[in-house]
This record gives sequence, C-alpha cells and structure tokens, in this order.
Amino acid sequence: MAAIERPPSPPSYLDPPPAFTTITTSTNDDGELPNYSRNAAADERIMLLEPLASARASSSMQPVDYIFTSERLELNMGRKRFPIKVPCYGMDGVVEGKVTVKDFKAAAKLSVTLEGACNTNVVERGMNVYSSTKKLLSMTEVLWTRSDGSACPDTPQDFSFSFRIPTNVHPPLPHSYATVHPGLNADVTYYVKVDLFRKGLRRHERQTMVLYLPRSTPPETPQRTSGSYTEPPALVQWETIPILPRCTQAKAEQSSQDLSNDAINLILPLPKVYASAAPIPFQLAFPGSSPLLPYVTNSLIVQLIKSTFIHAGGFISLREGIIATGEISRIEDESYPTPPPSPGSDDKSSTRESVLARRVYNGTLKSFREGGETSWSVPDHLEIRHAIRVFLRAPKSEGNLPEYFIDHPVQMCTHNHIPNATDIHDPVIGLIAVSGSQGTPTSRAMVSGGVWI
Repeated sequence: MAAIERPPSPPSYLDPPPAFTTITTSTNDDGELPNYSRNAAADERIMLLEPLASARASSSMQPVDYIFTSERLELNMGRKRFPIKVPCYGMDGVVEGKVTVKDFKAAAKLSVTLEGACNTNVVERGMNVYSSTKKLLSMTEVLWTRSDGSACPDTPQDFSFSFRIPTNVHPPLPHSYATVHPGLNADVTYYVKVDLFRKGLRRHERQTMVLYLPRSTPPETPQRTSGSYTEPPALVQWETIPILPRCTQAKAEQSSQDLSNDAINLILPLPKVYASAAPIPFQLAFPGSSPLLPYVTNSLIVQLIKSTFIHAGGFISLREGIIATGEISRIEDESYPTPPPSPGSDDKSSTRESVLARRVYNGTLKSFREGGETSWSVPDHLEIRHAIRVFLRAPKSEGNLPEYFIDHPVQMCTHNHIPNATDIHDPVIGLIAVSGSQGTPTSRAMVSGGVWI
C-alpha cells in the first residue's frame, strides 16, 4: 500500500526572520557612492535660474511713467508712485501731464478735459435696458489752436496741462467706485480726455481713466487727536439713543410711556463720525428689571453695517454687508439699597440687600480695512451709508418676551484726524474696491419697488 503524503506544516511565526544581505548596485569596485559635482552637467538645467535673470532684465526696462499712446497722440501722466495701472490722486490732488502730438495734419485745436461722472445701469439678460449719467466734474483746458491762415507744425510738439481737483464743492466729490448688484450696476469714474479736432467732422481723442481716492477725517476734537478715545470719560461727550421694545401680542395694548420704561439705551461718543479700523466704543444700558438680562451674553448682536443703494430707472437696489461685529469687554452694575422698614414693621433685620437699578455693557466695534470705509452720496444715483445695528431677541422657547432692534446711522471716514500730517494729500489705496470690500452679506435685501425680502 502506497504511503499517504502529508501536507507541509504551516510556518512558525515564532521563528526569527531570515537574515537579509545588502546588495550593492554600484558599479564601483569598492561599493562607495559616486562623487557628485556642484556644477550642472551639459544636459541639466537649474530651475528659475534663467527666468529670474530675464525677469530682472525685464523689470529694469519697465517704464517709470504713465504713458498712453494712440496713432496721433501720446499722453504722459507723470511718474508712477504706486503699483497701480492708472494714475491715482488724493484730496486736493493736481492732475498734470504732457500731451505729445505726433501728426498735426488737418488739425485745428487741441484740448484736455478732466471729467467725472456717476453712471447707473439696469441690466436684463446681459444687456443694458436703462442707463443714467450724472456729471460730477468737468474742467477743460485748450492747449493749442490753429490761427487763421497759419500752417500746422511739421514736427511733433509737447503741450503741458494741469488741473487741481476741487475740494470746496458740496456735496464733496465721491471717490472712484464700482459695484454690481443683481440686475443693476453703478460706478463713479474720473478720466482725462484729450481731443484733437480736425477740419470737417473728423476728431481724434484719447481717454484715460484716473482714480480719485481722497482722505477724509472726522471733525477735530480732543479725544480724536491721538487716534482713539483715550481721554477720560468726563471729557468725552456721549449721545444716548433709546431703543424701544418691539410690541409683542401680550404688550400690544401698552401705552408708549409704559414701553419707554422697558427701553434700553445705546450710548455712542460724539461726533458720530468714525475712522476706518479705529475702535468705536459703545455702551448698552439695560434697566435692572429687564427680563432679557439673562440672554444678553448669548443673544445680543451689535454690528457695523455698510449699505449700498443704487437708484436707476425707478428701481432701488440695496446690498448690505457686515463691516464689524461688536465685542463686549466689561459689564457694570449700578445698584441702590432697599429702603429701611417703616415704623411698626415686623422686619427687624439689620442688613439690607441692594437692588439692581441698571446694567451697562461696554464694548467696541472695529473694522479691519484701514482707510477702506467712507460714507458719501450722489443723490438719486448711488449712496454708501453706514449704521450701527443692535438686535436682541430671547429664544422662542422662553415665551413671549420683547425684542429690540435699531439701525442708527453714523458716518465713516478713512482716517482719524492727525495734526500736521504729512500724507494728507496722498491717495488712499484702501478705497480701491476689492473682493470682500462690501463686507459679509446680511440676510436683508431690497428689490425693485422698495420691497424688503
């Protein structure tokens, strides 16, 4: 009978692993690594070596002046001071430059115009169905006129011009701005236009956009000279703004006098003109008997709101954004002792408990775009408004408690007042609209016809 073959036994995992030997793939007899050189071989390239050299060469060849050319004209707007593609000017700025006429053939007159306009448009399916323009500024200077019977110059000629942006107009000129809303858009644009008039109906022009970015400051007061509210509270003037509760069903029949007893007070420093990125102190004073005191810490909302209004063709569009959110830094309680017992009373205790009369919440609002906020208006076209919003509502599970809401208007400006500032005429680069400059969108919006949604 043939023997039965047994399957091999499984390996023992307790046995030590087999020994490994190092295999050298080097072609050297001694097994050492080859020698490496710090210099690149003929078929090797070092990354960024050649692009960096070419970038340095190209950067040195970039023009240092704002130069705009056309077939017959060249406009030189002066030296570049900021990394911006077009010239920019600040408050009381001087727009100056030089026009070079390359060909005077059939030319009759040369003029330069500084213009500013606010444009609003209604857009439907990607096409403008309504447009409106309001002129804000127009200044013209005639640089050359051909005399009767005289010949035109045969060689290129240079002509200089200069305009000072006016600051004594009311309302003040708005800064360069552009915004897009659903179905509407608007912009404030300034530009320099060069016109070369020729015989007949022929005309040659060159138009170049410029940016107007003026600095604005609040009125000079003692507490603003150092850039913040650092004076003692007694020297700072404050305004108290009462916030009445919204009537609930349980309080609908209360008189206005009864509602004023439940009002909370928003307290702001005067004047109510505040600088961007500077802390705005505020106080909220609650009566000691307010039923909402337990919910203030978690439910109170204090925000700085930016509202952009576009008026066009009977339509009004509003976009809101949250510029800053308030933070509570200190809570102060004001109490008074309970009155002593009347004669003949059974109350013989010698200690008296105090009663909470008022609780004051101190906090600050601060935006983070230095020089990026300012309030202005072009009536019936485009407006930028700012307001401090206070909203307080208890959770619905707590029953029928009152709620508070107010949007109190304030003015914003780019910087605080600094005596003898040397850069007051410099353009404020922070005013250039960038992504996110509208602030965090709110849930409140207005559509055409003035309907809130």
